[in-house]
Amino acid sequence: MCFALESFSAWFEEFQVARWDEQIEADSAAGKLDALADGALADFRSHADYDRLTN
Repeated sequence: MCFALESFSAWFEEFQVARWDEQIEADSAAGKLDALADGALADFRSHADYDRLTN
């Protein structure tokens, strides 16, 4: 691969990562991830209770 394409590819990957991070932060601040987090915590807690009861 030529140097210019490698450089562009590296820059674009960093750009995409930054864009992803900004979107996640914005969604989190807007409360768009709250239901997902609540569901994950509920699943975790139900498994933790199961493990505690069976061990």
